[in-house]
Formats: sequence, structure tokens, C-alpha cells
Amino acid sequence: MSEAPAYAFGLRASANRFRSSPISASTRAPSRVPRPVVREAAVPLPGPLAALLVEMADQLTATAADAPLAALRAAGVLERIAARVSRAAAGALCDDGLSAEAMATALGTTHSKALVLLLTTQDG
Repeated sequence: MSEAPAYAFGLRASANRFRSSPISASTRAPSRVPRPVVREAAVPLPGPLAALLVEMADQLTATAADAPLAALRAAGVLERIAARVSRAAAGALCDDGLSAEAMATALGTTHSKALVLLLTTQDG
């Protein structure tokens, strides 16, 4: 089981997103410093899925450079797919009685983000 590189999930892009920004450093709002999250305990992605995510990230990045509107459309489609799958998966975990704390540990995220995922399933 191999895991996708961190850059495949937007970490590389977020580190570089302000380098080409037309906003000068003096007019930019101070950035919020995120609290560190332990990701070593996160459940690994299956190798084929991780590879697919890397490929999709590369394709979207290339498309954004060549055809930004197409990239935005694709991103919207992916957001809807991700939201639907996330609700279904979180709902199944909620039905199984998984706590927000256990979910946070398994996902390598914060307790509050895991709780939002679980509560979202109750709205849908």
C-alpha cells in the first residue's frame, strides 16, 4: 500500500499560492497559523486510489493553466462527488457508532472537523 505524496492533495499548491499573487505582502491579511495535526496515525489510502488522486491533481493543475474555466467546472464536479461520498461514508461510520475522537485520529484531523463530518450526515 503506497500513499500519495502530500502535494497531491493541495499541500504543494497552498504553499505556493501567494507567490504569484498580485496583492503585495503589505496589503495581504496576516495568515492564520494552523495548529499541527498528527497525520502519521491517519488511515492510509489504497494504492490505486492514491495514484488516481495524484493523476487527477496533475491533470487539474495542467488544465487550470491551459483552460481555467474547464478546471473550475471539473473542480465543481469533484466537490459534488466528494461531498456525496463523504456524507455516505460518515453516515456509515456514524451508524456503526464511531466517535468523533476515533474518526479524528483515523483521518489525522481535528476533533472539531470530525464532529462536523458526523453532524453533516444528520442534515442530509
